[in-house]
Amino acid sequence: GWENERRRGTRARGGRARMASLDSLSWFLDAPARVLGERHRWVSFALGVAVQLCAGTLYSVSAWGVALRDAAGWENDEDLSLATTVGTLGVYLAVHNGLALDRFGARPCLAFASIALLLGWNLLARVASSNGSPAAAAFALALVGQGSVTSFLASLAPNVANFEEAHQGKAHGVLLAGFGGSSALFAAAYRGAFVGNLPGFFAFAGWLTALVAAANAFACKDGAREKRLSRVMSHGGLSHGSSYAFATRRSNAASGIRLARIGGRGGGDDADEDERRLVEPNAEDAAADGERRRSQMSSGTSKHSISGVDENENATEEEARDVGDEEAPRVKESRDDAKTPFESETTESSNLAAHLKKLFSTPLFWLIYSHLTLTLGTALLWVNQAGPFAVVADDSVNAKSASLATMVMLFSLGNVGGRVACGVASDFCETKFATPRAFFLIVGGLVMCLGSACLAGAPEREDTRNGVALTIGLAEGTIMAAWTSAVRNAFGEARFGLHLAVYNSALALGSSLFNGFAAAATSDPGDYGDGEVVGYKATFAIATTACGGATLLAMAIVKATRHDAAERAAAARRGNDVGG
Repeated sequence: GWENERRRGTRARGGRARMASLDSLSWFLDAPARVLGERHRWVSFALGVAVQLCAGTLYSVSAWGVALRDAAGWENDEDLSLATTVGTLGVYLAVHNGLALDRFGARPCLAFASIALLLGWNLLARVASSNGSPAAAAFALALVGQGSVTSFLASLAPNVANFEEAHQGKAHGVLLAGFGGSSALFAAAYRGAFVGNLPGFFAFAGWLTALVAAANAFACKDGAREKRLSRVMSHGGLSHGSSYAFATRRSNAASGIRLARIGGRGGGDDADEDERRLVEPNAEDAAADGERRRSQMSSGTSKHSISGVDENENATEEEARDVGDEEAPRVKESRDDAKTPFESETTESSNLAAHLKKLFSTPLFWLIYSHLTLTLGTALLWVNQAGPFAVVADDSVNAKSASLATMVMLFSLGNVGGRVACGVASDFCETKFATPRAFFLIVGGLVMCLGSACLAGAPEREDTRNGVALTIGLAEGTIMAAWTSAVRNAFGEARFGLHLAVYNSALALGSSLFNGFAAAATSDPGDYGDGEVVGYKATFAIATTACGGATLLAMAIVKATRHDAAERAAAARRGNDVGG
């Protein structure tokens, strides 16, 4: 009676209020796309570079690491190595970050990164001001690492996907140059304004990085997510990362956060039903969609066999109109791209375990993984140990020496140069000479080998240390730009965030191996007080040998990449023969 009517009325009013809130939030999140229009991808790209400039701050540890050790009152370099190595693991153990990026999109991930960076840096400021323990510093640096890697992934993949394949190498290079320049920016800030005020520097880093990540969370144009949405629409079903029923309601592609436009604004039970459909697809609708797709595929097959016309072209154009006129060319282009051999055997909707099993059974995956473990592990050895090595090898260097910040800035400049040069050169060489982007892994391995050999030979000379900083930065930048492009080409765009995160574990492994060996090798001061110097020299000598082996691995990667490219070209020719 009256009580039931009152309850239904209350539910209806609550449902309308919640729907109004969702519409208001959707309107707010749509603002960048609505206001910027065609300029949205360029604004997003510029903000992506700014986020990358904040994502590599831990690379500046050589400038302030020794000062942190002294300010916190730690007894030896092993405590510093522990804290910085854990921070490195926070950056590169990132499989869950990649899964989150593929599942939720860039904008929620950037919001999380903003919070993690703010908390991590401010906790580190407290460690520096109150004689905190190495364990507390390690926890703070791990938070900074998680914020850094999340912002790195969430500003790289979406912005690269906003550009055509012919220009993605340059987009990679510019974005990664921002990451490479991060350490120079923050080392210069520390040297110019915060020497002797370490807590102030950490607080400055925390607020700046958090605000930049938050701004990009609002204005990012998530091209990778839009392309995944277009594929979902083209197949008429659900993606692996969505629990929403796309067939029954519209999703906002531009915002990167899926919010429903709930159609039924009627009262009571209808509103409740609409809200339930936000959480899980309707089983009857899903079954009907599946039956409709099967009938369409059957009909399309018979028509194709008669006329030889591919109906996917018309379907793609219809889906492009659904997404919007602005996205139509890119949706059509992404559907026309030839699949990689890896993509042809896996689908975006395949479950995670099956996808990873296929990925881990691919020899090319392990070739690239081993190369990154050896070369970028060496780069992270330099990042964590260059400062302490300089202090023990040269009596004129101490925690406040400007030469430590100079090394970091030179490393960063080389890093930027390597990333931009590799991005541009890889596009040019691939277009003009059909040279795989993986070729630059050979170049990076050779340069890294040269730099670590020089440091092992003459660490007491400042000009040698500065030259090595520039050389290792150049090598690291080249390899970083080359491997991300090579992975996208080899394993496709689907689940690119997951692939980046899995490969980041190679960097964590390499850093743990080399830095762990350095900590063990330098723990004994020796009979003549030169034990630490000998230990560091031995560590970098081993790294030199490892980089030589990585160069040989890079040659095998190029060979495998050429083989995959030949298979891809052959598949494209077969498709043209069938269509023509």
